[in-house]
Amino acid sequence: MKINYNECITYEAYLTIGSIRGYNGITIDKNELISSISNFQLAFENEHGYSCGVRILKSKVVFQGYSEDCWDVHIINYPRFPQSVYQLHEFIMRLAESLLGELDQERVTVVMPDTSVMLEREDADQSRVHEE
Repeated sequence: MKINYNECITYEAYLTIGSIRGYNGITIDKNELISSISNFQLAFENEHGYSCGVRILKSKVVFQGYSEDCWDVHIINYPRFPQSVYQLHEFIMRLAESLLGELDQERVTVVMPDTSVMLEREDADQSRVHEE
């Protein structure tokens, strides 16, 4: 058996998004998130000529008594379809903007190798809710 090896520059980034529309809305299930991401990927590829695969994981954000179930959406530089760091950065930031609006979020955090960026609606609710 012949095995081919493909390499590219390592790059991983992810965004964290809440699992509820707004703070008091409807739960965002995995299928809805997948559908939103898939639609974004197709539109992004049509506009920019490339897209990125993602990995979705459930998570929970905890801070001083506040906790929220969330989704982490990861991208990697996949060696089969490698992209530049600029392209990967552009993709994850545009995906975060899209999900922020489409899924009625107050804010979304994007974590990249050297920086973290919080995207926040101008009218975002600043209160703490869902305390456990």
